[in-house]
Amino acid sequence: MNLSENIKKYRKEKKVTQKELAKKLNKSESTIQKYESGSVTPDIKTLTDIAEILGVTINDLIGLGNEYNRAASLSDTYFNSVMKWSEDKAFNDIETICIREHFFDLLLRYKQLIESFSGTKYRWLEEKEAYSSIYNNMENPLTETKIKEIFLKKELEHDMYELENWVNAFPSWMIRRETELDSNNKEDDTE
Repeated sequence: MNLSENIKKYRKEKKVTQKELAKKLNKSESTIQKYESGSVTPDIKTLTDIAEILGVTINDLIGLGNEYNRAASLSDTYFNSVMKWSEDKAFNDIETICIREHFFDLLLRYKQLIESFSGTKYRWLEEKEAYSSIYNNMENPLTETKIKEIFLKKELEHDMYELENWVNAFPSWMIRRETELDSNNKEDDTE
């Protein structure tokens, strides 16, 4: 369903008339009719107000509710993969051990970035044609879901590469400083 159909659907589910919705939004009834017919699209503030009045999310109104939930689930899966990677690889490296408190902050921000992809239907829609053409000669053609997963994996691999470069480029003076602080703390503990 599209935005106009969803506004109408959720308005009717809440048993709110066009007139009542118009009054709550400080708009005319004809404006609500235009929103529901699709001839006019509400601005983001009005869209937020409509969602609040109807007790739904903006994602529900624009038709991303299920898509967002699926993508959020994928982001949790990939976040767990990143955490496993961090345990297996990063903490075996002495420099990374010195910056572990910063590393977890980065991982949490990374998870938030992944979730932000979810709300925008990724960029896979733009690149869908390119991905489809790559696999046209396969016996089992890819589904849209598989293409989304491939795209998200590509994005994550790129981000992991960037994160690894950042960790490798972490200033050595800062690592030395962290090491000195750790050794000073250990001396204080033994006294």
